[in-house]
Amino acid sequence: MSRRNIIFSFRTKDDDYVSLNYSLYNNPLVDKWLRLVHLSIRKQLTLKPLFTNKTMDRVDELMLAINNILEYINKHYDKELPVFTDFNQLDNEILNYLHEEFEVYGDRMNELQSNGKWSEKLHDNFLSLNDHIHMIETAIHSQHDKFPNFSSLIDFLPAGMHKTLTAEDKLFISNKFEWGGLYLGYNTLGKDYLTIFPENDQEVIERDEVRVQQRFSTEMWLNFGSTSWTTNTERFYHWYKSLPQKLQEKVPITDPVALSLGRYKIGQLDITKTLLDYHPIGADWITPACHEAYWDDGEPTVHARWNLDVFANINKLERIFILEDDEVLVEYDTVLQ
Repeated sequence: MSRRNIIFSFRTKDDDYVSLNYSLYNNPLVDKWLRLVHLSIRKQLTLKPLFTNKTMDRVDELMLAINNILEYINKHYDKELPVFTDFNQLDNEILNYLHEEFEVYGDRMNELQSNGKWSEKLHDNFLSLNDHIHMIETAIHSQHDKFPNFSSLIDFLPAGMHKTLTAEDKLFISNKFEWGGLYLGYNTLGKDYLTIFPENDQEVIERDEVRVQQRFSTEMWLNFGSTSWTTNTERFYHWYKSLPQKLQEKVPITDPVALSLGRYKIGQLDITKTLLDYHPIGADWITPACHEAYWDDGEPTVHARWNLDVFANINKLERIFILEDDEVLVEYDTVLQ
C-alpha cells in the first residue's frame, strides 16, 4: 500500500516559512477527495485559505472586520443586520442570529438573483460574514477553554465540485477531534448537531433546521484545537439529556448516522523538522495532554505555545505538494495562479 502525503507551505507575517506535512489515510473516501483535489489543480482553480488564529486579545480586529462586512451588506441587501459598537455585544446569541441570517440569505439566493438584487460581491461578503462569525466564536471558546483553538480551512475557488457522501464513506467519521488532525470541511449551509450543542443553540432544533453533512468537496480543515479526552458522542449525550422533553423527541439519539457527531478525518500531522526545531522532544508532541493549555506544573504545553508563537502569525498559503511514496506528484504554487 502506497504512502500518500500532502504538504502545506505557509508564510508568516514575519516572512518566515512554516511547512506542515500530513500523512493521508488509505481509504476510499480519501481516494475520492484526492481525485477532486487533482481535478481542481488541473483546472488551475485558486487555493483559498482561511486562518482562524486569533484570541480574545485581538477581538477588536475581528469586530472592525465584521462591521465592515455588515456595513457593505446593509447597503446592498434588503434587510439591515446589526453592527457592533462594543465587543461585549459579540456573544453567542447575536452570533447565532447572524448565522441564521446567513442561512436565510443562502435559501433566498435564487429569489435575489431573479429580482436583480444579487451580486458576486454581495455573495462574497455573506461568505466572509460566515467566516468571521466562526472566527469570533473560536476566540470566545478559546478564552473559555483556556486553549487557543486555532485552525485553517483551505479550499479551491470557484467552488462547485463536490461528491455525495455514501453509506460506506460514513464509516470514516471521527467523533473525537485531535490537535494536528486533517479533516474534510463541513461543506454545508447551516448547522449540524456537532455545531449546535457546544453553543446550546436549541432554536435550530426547534425550527427543524438541523443540516447534517451530506456531501464533501476539496475543502479541508486543519485542526489545531485541543485534543479532547471525551468523544463528541459523550459530550453530546450529556447535553441532550439536559434538553426539554419536546426537543429530545426531535433528536435521532439512537441513530449514529443521522447524528453524524464528528468530521471526516483524512490524515494526521507528522512530527517533522518544522515542529522539532521549535521543540525537540517528540514525545511531547504526541502526548494526549494537549487537551489543556498547561502541564500539571503550570508550564504551558508545547501545543498551546506553538499555536500562539507560530500558527498565530501565519497569514498566507504559498504552495501545496502532493506526494506518493516520497515522490512529489504535484506542486501547486499559489503565487503563479
